[in-house]
Amino acid sequence: MNINVVSFAMAAIVLLTDVKTLAAEAEESPIRIAFAYYAESKYAETVQLLSKNVKSEDKYFSLFLLSWILSTCPDDNIRNGKASMSHACEFHFQTILYTFAYIKHGESDWRRFLWLPWVVSASTCAEFEEYNMAIFHQKVGLLFTELLNNVDPSKENIQKRMRAILKLYENGVPLRTPGLGIMQVSDDWCEKILNADDVKKIDFETIDR
Repeated sequence: MNINVVSFAMAAIVLLTDVKTLAAEAEESPIRIAFAYYAESKYAETVQLLSKNVKSEDKYFSLFLLSWILSTCPDDNIRNGKASMSHACEFHFQTILYTFAYIKHGESDWRRFLWLPWVVSASTCAEFEEYNMAIFHQKVGLLFTELLNNVDPSKENIQKRMRAILKLYENGVPLRTPGLGIMQVSDDWCEKILNADDVKKIDFETIDR
């Protein structure tokens, strides 16, 4: 066999192997692993992973998720309002940077993330039982979702979840959910809250979340 053909074949095998390795590493991103951990109620492992990732350059969504967990986790031993507030403040700042960068580069979807910081600020305020502030932040976030026209096709689903959570805060109920992020909250969960006369009487343990 021609030695050049053998060399080319070996190089192709190495290249394909590298591509598969890179693809596998991409599949095992910290965010993806965090979602897998949280789905298995491995809350401490999720916090540890995200806490490590917020020190990296690619920390944006880790900040959001970490603040969310520390203010909404159903495990009392995991929640930490002070740490959640710290990450929420940094997430606000990073969102401003992201937005300016998107605008500077002429990106049409620069509005996409503006509502997110207000969600975690609201959940953090609720963790401190500061419900007036939680309601304020949640309403501001809801207003920003109006900017999602032609940017995010899931706008209506986002707003539905935002309104359900807002109703909790309006009734002095903190957000406790095993879902990692607002879009992990189920439609059934939202409907039960939005249709309830008294959300304090809802048995959340029986709801498919």
